[in-house]
Amino acid sequence: MAASNKLSSKIYSYFTRHLGLKPYRRGWLKGNCPSCGATDKFGVNLGQNRTNCFKCGFNKKPLNVISFIENHQTYNETRNFLGVFEGSEFYEAPVEILKEKRFKLPESFRLITLGDSSFAKICRNNLKKRGFNINTLERKGVGYCTKGEFELRIIIPYYVSGKLVYFNARKVIDDDSSKFKNPPMEDVGIGKSLLIYNRDCLYMYRRVYLMESATNALTWGDSAFGIGGKVLSDYQFGEIIKSPCEEVIIILDPDAIAWAIKAAMKLVFHKRVKVVQLDNDDDVNSIGKDKTKEYIKKFNWVAYKDLMKWRNEI
Repeated sequence: MAASNKLSSKIYSYFTRHLGLKPYRRGWLKGNCPSCGATDKFGVNLGQNRTNCFKCGFNKKPLNVISFIENHQTYNETRNFLGVFEGSEFYEAPVEILKEKRFKLPESFRLITLGDSSFAKICRNNLKKRGFNINTLERKGVGYCTKGEFELRIIIPYYVSGKLVYFNARKVIDDDSSKFKNPPMEDVGIGKSLLIYNRDCLYMYRRVYLMESATNALTWGDSAFGIGGKVLSDYQFGEIIKSPCEEVIIILDPDAIAWAIKAAMKLVFHKRVKVVQLDNDDDVNSIGKDKTKEYIKKFNWVAYKDLMKWRNEI
């Protein structure tokens, strides 16, 4: 499918900025093959709407190459993705924001340092065993509920500029209930993809640490934030790159290394990026901050070509 002039300019920006291809001759760009990785064997000619690897023969249409690299399923998904390269600092995808609602903690909520009940002691002992300082958690607003919908759960609140926007309710006692029981979107006014635990750190620190969960971010400290899962949403991406932080170290759980690399491939043209791969069954909370630091030292800052090679290897 031939591309319009406007779309072609976006595609050109993708291949030159994102893949590092360089102008060659007769309208061709030349660089490394996204399929076999051969150095300077891949050519792109937007005027002829074609590509070719002179080693492995990979020869999809330019738009199809981008879909292949980004693992997109439709042309619309690829076109939306290319909005990143339309001459602006970042692309912020449209998101659904419900009518803002007044949100508050559950009625039975108590700060983690308060109370002498058996459950209060269980919560504090549980968190101490996981390596947390109880007084530090109090300053973060962490607590627990003794009755109601979130009974017998630890509550981890999300604040943005001092305003409560969400909370995680995590199970402490083993039973048949789910590990997390969080407030539904219609009660909060925003969905999971619009949330970042400790979002304020993006505006306070030059180097920040992207992690899956609020628990992992709490383990690291004030410069870490949690995205609530393995996948970086478009909204979260936009919030990160428009913030003044300069360096992002991505530390997801071991089973999410592919998602960590994909997130880094989106961020690397806006921030200095490092991806840290943990060993099986490790996460930041289970191994603690000191061992996490040891992991971080093993990995280097990366460029897009490094990430693409890494992704092909896995």
